[in-house]
Amino acid sequence: MIRLNCTGALTAVSSAVLLGGMLTFAGPCPAVENLPVQSCFWAARSITGMSAVLLFLSVLHMLLKNPDQRLGLDFGLIALSSLTMLTPNILIELCSDIRAHCHGAMELLIFGLSLLMLTVSFADLLIQFRNSRRKNSASL
Repeated sequence: MIRLNCTGALTAVSSAVLLGGMLTFAGPCPAVENLPVQSCFWAARSITGMSAVLLFLSVLHMLLKNPDQRLGLDFGLIALSSLTMLTPNILIELCSDIRAHCHGAMELLIFGLSLLMLTVSFADLLIQFRNSRRKNSASL
């Protein structure tokens, strides 16, 4: 039981760091006067929204005790962290300057933390399946 709470706490901390990073140090390139808003701005906005939802789902995962509800939250965390990881440069193209801040800080933070949340949620999903199979075989 403690292991499952640790996975929820780890995903909550990862999503909080992602949300805080997108709002502070890993945000998009600054806007330039007389130029339209760059696409990295919109990628950062979408990642900020997805990381807020990831944080909400992670906190729910920590608070809920029902294994079936946690299993559903694991599926949601896996889907949303996969979408978060695919957003920069695949779903939303970042700016063309490879040396820009969005390529250096934002993209690496998003990929690393999304991969961590995906791995932890998938491991928790496997643990939940194993425990439910044990419970079902013990009741027979």
